[in-house]
Order: sequence, then structure tokens, then C-alpha cells
Amino acid sequence: MNMLYILKDYRNKGYGKYLVEYWEKEMKSIKFDTVLTSAQSNEYSQHFYIKLGYQVIGGFLLAPDPFEIILTKQL
Repeated sequence: MNMLYILKDYRNKGYGKYLVEYWEKEMKSIKFDTVLTSAQSNEYSQHFYIKLGYQVIGGFLLAPDPFEIILTKQL
């Protein structure tokens, strides 16, 4: 998953959760059993993905950017 963004006025209304769940269903329908995404350590989205059942499996640093966190979920 890459580059999903919810405008500030539409956050905390369930749209992000709906988008992710829709994407997960699409991935499962084409026979993927695992999905991956990432978030920078200074972004709220890491906590959002964890709430949706994603697990942190590692990360990397490409200076000067913040640490990039890799998350995965079994479908």
C-alpha cells in the first residue's frame, strides 16, 4: 500500500479505515495472503496501521529523512 492520504477535514470519520479495509479485500481477492506498508516514525499513520492489526517488522534510515517503519498484516 502506498500513498493513501486523508485530508484533515475528513480524518477521524472512518474513511481511512474504510480505504485500508477495501484495499485489503482487493488484495485477498487476487490471492495475496500478506500485505505490507510503511510509515515514517514522525507520522501518525504508524499508530493507525497498528490499530488495524498491522505489526512492525523492521525499518531503515535514509538520512536526512526520519526512520521508515515497515509494517505487515496477514489477510
